[in-house]
Amino acid sequence: MKKEYIEKTVLFLILIILFRPAFINYHLTLKTISNILLVILFLVFAILNLLLYKDRKKISIISWLLLLYELIIVFSAIYNHGSIVFACSNALKILTMVLVLEYYLKKKPKTLLDSMFIVMSIFLVINSLSILFPNTLAINNNGVHIYFLGIRTRFSDLIFPYLLVSITKNFEIKKNFPLLIFSIVISLFNIIYVKIGTAVGGIIIFSFLYLLDKKFSILKIITAPVSVFGALALNASICFFRIQNIFAFFIEKVLHENLSLTNRTIIWDRALEILKNNWILGLGIQDGQARFVPYRGRLVQAHNQILQIVYEGGILALVTYFVAIFISVTRIDRKNKLFSVCIAMLTTVIIMMTVERYGRYVYFYSILYFTYYAKELVKSKVNG
Repeated sequence: MKKEYIEKTVLFLILIILFRPAFINYHLTLKTISNILLVILFLVFAILNLLLYKDRKKISIISWLLLLYELIIVFSAIYNHGSIVFACSNALKILTMVLVLEYYLKKKPKTLLDSMFIVMSIFLVINSLSILFPNTLAINNNGVHIYFLGIRTRFSDLIFPYLLVSITKNFEIKKNFPLLIFSIVISLFNIIYVKIGTAVGGIIIFSFLYLLDKKFSILKIITAPVSVFGALALNASICFFRIQNIFAFFIEKVLHENLSLTNRTIIWDRALEILKNNWILGLGIQDGQARFVPYRGRLVQAHNQILQIVYEGGILALVTYFVAIFISVTRIDRKNKLFSVCIAMLTTVIIMMTVERYGRYVYFYSILYFTYYAKELVKSKVNG
């Protein structure tokens, strides 16, 4: 029992470092300490995964693909004389997360699941307080509130993986309805109180897909790859071919947005113009926020995951990224009890990536790895 407690405490601290809340970035000392600990974690888990390899537990193909993806991003930054420091630091954070997930999903999947749920719950509770008392607990950055998890549109980065963790832990593997209801309520509060339209749409889409599959097995019938890459096709169709007029009612009446998706189409047009001669390797990350589109006197991100990836690493990065997703969704068995929640969540987030970028934040990788290691997670009910 003492050993288990120590293991959970260590993993709890590891996840706090990996899931570093945005407010830490505004405190130089905390940020510096966090970066040093991140480097240490990377080295430690690189060694631990090598030891697993010696025990014939090979590193998964998606981990190798994501390593290749990050190398392409870094190479593009070097080739285009961009922000090499930011590209490397972001790659370090993501690869550390990958190594941690890889290790614990093989060795202690239940411990990982429990610890992630606790850390994410605590973060959302603190964030809720910063929403309720912004003058005291939030940072005012030139008139924009920086809450515990960052600006309001970044809450979704944590909330959707958190719901996946909670449904997996508190419903699919073991019934714990009080915790499940708690996670749903606090997630909805963080979304609705600050009026995040994209997240509201995401919740509706996820609930529809998840409940539809639980009742009629619709996702199992059309298969996981078709579902996920259908979402990708929808993403590309809206961004490149502007088919959103078909969804006018949903966009205008449910999301309360206009058909330009809050001027996203203007940003996409400008992004496409910038990228038209730089498709192979992209332009490389040029600043600490990966912003490159001029909009209202400032630079902004592409507000579309496909365009953002092309900017950061070109078609090479885009293909590598989605091959990793494809391999992940083809590994999960239709009979696996996590099939519905994993595929519904992954499909939802890819649809949400039409108007935002979620794919290079550490939280997203938990969705990808839970899908890939669904078999191990289900076994964790027995093995602990």
